Amino acid sequence: MAGLMKTIYITSLATAVLFMLFLSAMSTVRAPLGGQPFAVTSFADREIAEKMLADKIAEQTAAKNKKPQIKKTVSQKEPRYFKQNDGQDNIVILKGEGTSHRHSTELDSINGSFKKLGNNELVGLHKNGLPPAPDVALIEKTEYGVLPRISDDGKRALEVYARPSFISELNDNSIKSIAILVTNLGLSQPITDNALEKLPPEITISMNPYATNLNSWVRRARQSGHELMLQLPMEPYDYPDNDPGPHTLLAGQTDKINIQRLRWIMSRMNGYIGMVNINGSKFSTDENALHPILQEIKIRGLSYMDVQPEAPELPYQLSQELKLEYHQGSLIIDKVQTKEAIDIELKKLEQLANQHGKAIGVASGLPLSIQRISEWAATLKKRGINLVPISATLSKRQS
Repeated sequence: MAGLMKTIYITSLATAVLFMLFLSAMSTVRAPLGGQPFAVTSFADREIAEKMLADKIAEQTAAKNKKPQIKKTVSQKEPRYFKQNDGQDNIVILKGEGTSHRHSTELDSINGSFKKLGNNELVGLHKNGLPPAPDVALIEKTEYGVLPRISDDGKRALEVYARPSFISELNDNSIKSIAILVTNLGLSQPITDNALEKLPPEITISMNPYATNLNSWVRRARQSGHELMLQLPMEPYDYPDNDPGPHTLLAGQTDKINIQRLRWIMSRMNGYIGMVNINGSKFSTDENALHPILQEIKIRGLSYMDVQPEAPELPYQLSQELKLEYHQGSLIIDKVQTKEAIDIELKKLEQLANQHGKAIGVASGLPLSIQRISEWAATLKKRGINLVPISATLSKRQS
């Protein structure tokens, strides 16, 4: 019996030695059975290996059973634009859901869409862009559509939708400035596209009320940095041979109908700073007809502009009486559609700005006009004159 036990012991020991030699040999082979390479640990490290394996299995199980986290995104409802102000750009930074704050920084070399700054944080980099319109505090829903109004806290479209300019805060004629109004846009897509693509953002544009999809043009114009005005069809002396359209304000018409027509025109788009009279030579000389119209423009928080340098005195006099912001064109830039003629008028505009501190030029949206104005504007600063929006030519609020 003892001999048998001794034999079993020797056999077991030999088997164990042979197995250990086998394992030692296997540990020096990369992937001896095919598949991925592996290493074999010694029996002394077995407990450690088993613990590592158990920990790995537990980690994988926990990850499998873990509920997925939903990543919060920044609200897409708030505007992400900044606007130029005295050499710096104000950036709207959105952080989290529905909150925002502002700070200023130099961004002369930045031009793009949106840049991610960190967790849940976006910054708008649409250079020179203006905030979307309308501001809900400045609209009134009526039977004619959405009309502008002065907000409960006294804000007006004239200020809210204006393009910011440090010139508008100063009353110093030693700082020379020129404003340009480009008129009658919106009717032709190619002409309007060309104007929005080429004009510098300081130039104000006016839209024709009979154009379609006006609010889409408003969005594009403000994204490009342009403040807007809306044209007001008024009766000329040669009416009806020269007919500004079916909603023209007529001197012989009742106040009620003229106000109805005015409100229809005002409802055609949102986000404009004022109304523009293009050719209402007869209506502008009739005090009884003009007074209620200017009064309505005043109470809607808008300004009024005559584009003609030779406009009658009555609109200015009534505007003074009503404390309505009024501006008048200094000259028409492109009466003659040639390069030489337009360049001459632009030079005259500079002379007026040097003489009086400021001047307002008016032009059509025709391609040659846009080309000459754009090239001229790029060199204006070198001659000591600032290009500003129409709103910057107005005096500070009078009431």
